[in-house]
Amino acid sequence: MEILEAYDLTGSFRDAAELAGCSHHTVAAHVTARDAGRVSGVAA
Repeated sequence: MEILEAYDLTGSFRDAAELAGCSHHTVAAHVTARDAGRVSGVAA
């Protein structure tokens, strides 16, 4: 599952990380970047 999709589904960094198979820190970084308008197609 994509990180941002998982976050949008759960609303939680930790729950999204579990679904996406990554760290909750990674989820937070992606969400922060998206909110700042810095979305890219490359994983952080």
